[in-house]
Amino acid sequence: ETYNGSTWVSSGSVPSYTNGVITINSSHIASITSDVTLDQVVVYGDLQVSGSPTTLTINDGTGTDLIIMNGATLTVSVGASGGWTFLASANWQVLSGGTYVHNTARSVSTPLGSATLESGSTFIYRYGGSISCSFANRTYSNLILETTSGIWTCNISQSSNLTINGDLTVSENVILNTHAMTGTLASNGNVSISGTFNSNSFDIAGGKTLTINSGGLLEVYPNESVNISGTLINNSGISGLVLKSDATGTAEMIHSGTVAATVERYVPVTSTAIQHYLSSPVSAATISCILDNGFGNYNAYKYNPAASGGINDRWERVFSGDAMNFGVGYTIPYEYTSSIAKTISFSGNLNSSTNTTAVSNTDGHWNLLGNPYSAPLSVSSFLTANSSVIYGAVYYFDDK
Repeated sequence: ETYNGSTWVSSGSVPSYTNGVITINSSHIASITSDVTLDQVVVYGDLQVSGSPTTLTINDGTGTDLIIMNGATLTVSVGASGGWTFLASANWQVLSGGTYVHNTARSVSTPLGSATLESGSTFIYRYGGSISCSFANRTYSNLILETTSGIWTCNISQSSNLTINGDLTVSENVILNTHAMTGTLASNGNVSISGTFNSNSFDIAGGKTLTINSGGLLEVYPNESVNISGTLINNSGISGLVLKSDATGTAEMIHSGTVAATVERYVPVTSTAIQHYLSSPVSAATISCILDNGFGNYNAYKYNPAASGGINDRWERVFSGDAMNFGVGYTIPYEYTSSIAKTISFSGNLNSSTNTTAVSNTDGHWNLLGNPYSAPLSVSSFLTANSSVIYGAVYYFDDK
């Protein structure tokens, strides 16, 4: 329809970008399946661009050349030889409440380079297969990753930053890999994981929630850290949250509350037995976590400073079903048999609250303590908080 100055009448033809402002009403769906040029288009309903090859050309006319309004959706599903073309300084906007769906393997860099994504807008990246995803060093509001069919693996290895000021959603059957990313991942809203998120470091701000839905998985890679100032909800159990460890280091998580997880701990192994000192970062762990007949079948011990005898007489053997108590250190040697390394897995609820561990300070007795958390402790803060019961130094054993 076209407006004749007093009312809307049938236009009699498909509008062209030369006709001035073109409006797609909220109750309408406009479908484009061949090459088209747009200018001064305002979308209140749905605009769908599909076909192969189909090129969506944005003309540089008056004002903003394409606007996706609140409640509107633009979906681009063009084939491998289609895509976007922008003339001169052409530009487009997704306003708050508007949605853009990038349902194509074509690069997002071209459309995003000329886009304004307002706060409250939603960008949906929808694909199937395995591709390297470039997010063009942009700031997003809400970002949703979806798959059209099967498993979609989205690998992000860019050196530029990825900032999400709204919510991040990793949908079912999506694998998001950011652990090879050297830029900063800034997530300032809620994060919802129904697929798999193999992550580098990121934070959850106060008042925001990280939710691992049933069947979802968050794997935090070695030497990366996740700091939860808001809320952490894990509906996927011990297999849904994994802190990884290898020869380069161990993942860290700072959080509060009760949450199930699996925490890995890499230990090196040589042809001669090396002593390792370990502590559990989860509640309800038992000595069975560290016993392994495949690595020399050695026994595990804890140190009892109150026992009689000399310093070497105070080791007490612990057994498979014995609890690994909060803050208590345990020792076990591993010897090379079939591999040169071992990765221990502790599964249960992560320790997060302040707790106490009994120590002996009689006659200068030694105590073997262990860090009971999934993140490092400050030695200076630890010494200050315990200055009445321990001397002003701690020692650790380097097993490398």
